[in-house]
Amino acid sequence: MSNQLEDDGPRLLSRETFAFELESELRRAGRSRSDVTLVVLETGRESGASGTTADEVAMLEIAEIVDETLRDTDLVGFADRAALGLVLVDADVHRSVQVLDRLMLRIGQRAFSPAVHIAVGVASYPEHGVDAASLRQNAKSRPFLREMFGTNTPVSSQRHVQFLRKEDRRADSNRGGSPAS
Repeated sequence: MSNQLEDDGPRLLSRETFAFELESELRRAGRSRSDVTLVVLETGRESGASGTTADEVAMLEIAEIVDETLRDTDLVGFADRAALGLVLVDADVHRSVQVLDRLMLRIGQRAFSPAVHIAVGVASYPEHGVDAASLRQNAKSRPFLREMFGTNTPVSSQRHVQFLRKEDRRADSNRGGSPAS
């Protein structure tokens, strides 16, 4: 059985394989004293009056863009039922921000209909956790940014980014670190 969702699609790992590979990378990082950053991308589509719902098609569209953007050594897979996970090998949070900027720019160039909402959480080993469970929890509980991409607005105004304010990051770092600090 293949670890990929589709042979001709993005190299997207199953939830189980992604969890195993994340643990393996954390053990390697512990031995080599290097950084690993976990990025969790929660995606959904507008669904009328009920708000935003998880959408596998949206996740696959985003996964395709992610796969084109990341290095071959980085991992992409299902972090859970409604979220993609990215493991950025040998990258601390600060280097990961550069990858996220590039990724969000590429996502912003794609036309989505209906609109796609993306929430991004970031946590880095060893700064925010030393095991997969703590990294996942910190990435989900520390939103880095939220964006909405739609088809009814020009690309220049398509991106609606809500970065955490500097004061929020500072306050968060006093409680144990922030992915954006």
